[in-house]
Amino acid sequence: MDKELKQLIQTGEGYHFEFKESLDKSLIEEVCAFANSSGGKVLLGISDDGEIKGIRTDNKILSRIQDVLNRLEPKLNIKISVSDSIIIVDVPQGKEKPYGYSKGFFIRIGPNSQKLTRNEIVSFFQKEGRIRFDELENSKANFKRDFDKEAFIKFIELSNITPTIDHKFLLENLDCLLENGKLSNAGVLFFTKSTEFLLLQAKVVCVLYKGTEKLNILDKKDLYGNIIKNIEDAVMFVKRLTNIEYKIENLRREEIPEMPDIALREAIINAVCHRDYFEKGANVMIEIFDDRVKISNPVACLPGLLLQNLAQKAW
Repeated sequence: MDKELKQLIQTGEGYHFEFKESLDKSLIEEVCAFANSSGGKVLLGISDDGEIKGIRTDNKILSRIQDVLNRLEPKLNIKISVSDSIIIVDVPQGKEKPYGYSKGFFIRIGPNSQKLTRNEIVSFFQKEGRIRFDELENSKANFKRDFDKEAFIKFIELSNITPTIDHKFLLENLDCLLENGKLSNAGVLFFTKSTEFLLLQAKVVCVLYKGTEKLNILDKKDLYGNIIKNIEDAVMFVKRLTNIEYKIENLRREEIPEMPDIALREAIINAVCHRDYFEKGANVMIEIFDDRVKISNPVACLPGLLLQNLAQKAW
């Protein structure tokens, strides 16, 4: 078994990987889901917890697998390979979505394959022309020039990933480095020194106003760092310019921020991570007034969901 396959198994099941101890009827569902999503691999002979069990690899079982794959409509060129006692079914992202078989349409949601309901199928058709932004190649980025090794090391530490894992392998499996050696938009967002000339819509704008209206600006900062640095710098901007109460009991002084750190960080993370990155005309805005802090991002509500109704349910 080659080193890359061993590392893949150690990574565990996820959005792009599915383990199966044996050949069963659900194989076609996993293949269908990968074809409708971003592609992936099904490893036969591996238990759900990553234990190598092995499977027969003779022509008879390979023929059975091919018969299963032929049930997919429309047809898709799927590669089947063998490594020791493991069978790898390599499913590319389909170019003629949606793909289905006699029991319906499936899509990958996190580490699971999920059957689409009637309304989800309609929505899938509506959105099919829209490709995942984070997986697209960033034509402006140059890996040697723009890749920030310090940002990568920090990411490794925050994620509790072993530093001995091959860096190129990890970047590829995070969909940050493409087969042609170019950075994807996700790679630019997480692992570059600056996004200023690579992704204009990744900027976070922090503003302090005098009073309660947008009339007089007292302080302003544009953040162009990677996504983790932008979040950290935005949190510090707000904390620096909002009030802190000092409470002294006994011999210790307790600092109580005007806005709870957890709530502030969560709001900024949501704004940065869930913005519509296809929208280039606006940025994440963090605005501080005398009576409030406003955090907003350019994103539309899901079809059929109105902002006023969402606010009513929240309260």
